[in-house]
Amino acid sequence: MKAGYITNLMSSFYLWLDHEILTRGEAFINYSGKLYNSPDPNFPNNSIYGAPFRQWVYDSSVPNANISSGVFVNGNFIARGVSGLKIDFNKGRAILNSGINSNNVTINYSFKEYNIYYTDEREEKLLFEKAYNITPKVTQVTGALGYLDTPYPCIFIKHRMGENVPFAFGGEDSTETMIRCIVLASNSFSLDGLISILSDSARKVFPVLNPDDFPFNYFGDFKLSNNFNYINLCKDQPSNSLVYIDKVTVSKLDEIDNAKINKKCVAALVDFELSDLRSPRVYDQEPIQAGPGLLSSVDAQNGGWSNLNGSFVYTTEFQGKPYYNKDGNGNWFIAWFENQWNIFDFAENGLDAIYWSPEDVLYPWMVKTWFTINSKYLPVPKVSQFI
Repeated sequence: MKAGYITNLMSSFYLWLDHEILTRGEAFINYSGKLYNSPDPNFPNNSIYGAPFRQWVYDSSVPNANISSGVFVNGNFIARGVSGLKIDFNKGRAILNSGINSNNVTINYSFKEYNIYYTDEREEKLLFEKAYNITPKVTQVTGALGYLDTPYPCIFIKHRMGENVPFAFGGEDSTETMIRCIVLASNSFSLDGLISILSDSARKVFPVLNPDDFPFNYFGDFKLSNNFNYINLCKDQPSNSLVYIDKVTVSKLDEIDNAKINKKCVAALVDFELSDLRSPRVYDQEPIQAGPGLLSSVDAQNGGWSNLNGSFVYTTEFQGKPYYNKDGNGNWFIAWFENQWNIFDFAENGLDAIYWSPEDVLYPWMVKTWFTINSKYLPVPKVSQFI
């Protein structure tokens, strides 16, 4: 399944929300400190050094924020791209070639006071059953967060409902969408400050971006350049891409006693009602013309995730490359997305591909090396052309 309107809307909302909190609330802390060895089975051939704080600020339009451009190894500065360095802003870590090993890796960065995560889980589970790591309140921390840790304070965003309401002749609808933010905070002062910012965003607008505009690659680093500026990106968007925030409703909850984290936290549910004038039944794409090999199927075998073993049939084109679907099931597909080849099981892991490769080749059977998002899906499949 290729990215649709809701997919792009949620990603765009994430970027807007992050920018709004960081700029209006100045909700980040500038920090300089040590990174610690932090292995990740998804990257067995890399040296990974993680921080005790995440997520890191990545948006250069946030005033006074320190956007990391490299690390210091034994006092020597290594810039992004040198020695294979990638900066994973989401997980707060530096990813280097395996030959780089040191106990003295440091970095300058800004970490957010509120991390933001996508979720499709029930509110009760997020509030009462899930285990979280609280962001340390002191800077004398001697260890990295694990690659699966979910520190809070944080905001979980989820798509709750949507409806296309007829608006005008010619097929124009008003697409009404509700997005819920589940906020977990460590104290009432911080929560009230955040609620004020979110409540005041009613009747603002933000653009729905195209997938190519989203900044991150599979490493959590910038995919197109060494810089991301949300304001400059929004300036280039057409006026018909704007979504109107019609209403913001806040429901503040009592203090939450979560036995899993063994700490009390305060929480709130914040619902955003959005409106977007669209023509969802008007298509202006030219028919796809089949090129050499385009109509071939893809055969994936011997992968550790059995759902993705079998034949994938060419269906359409997406982002300039062929798109393949297995058994007519919208959850199982192979597509070029966010500058990488991906093999998806959407029901299992959403738009985080089970298997992926950064190799920019025309067809997936030309990929030489596949990677997996989690070691439980090993081994990676053997992908070949099937005529």
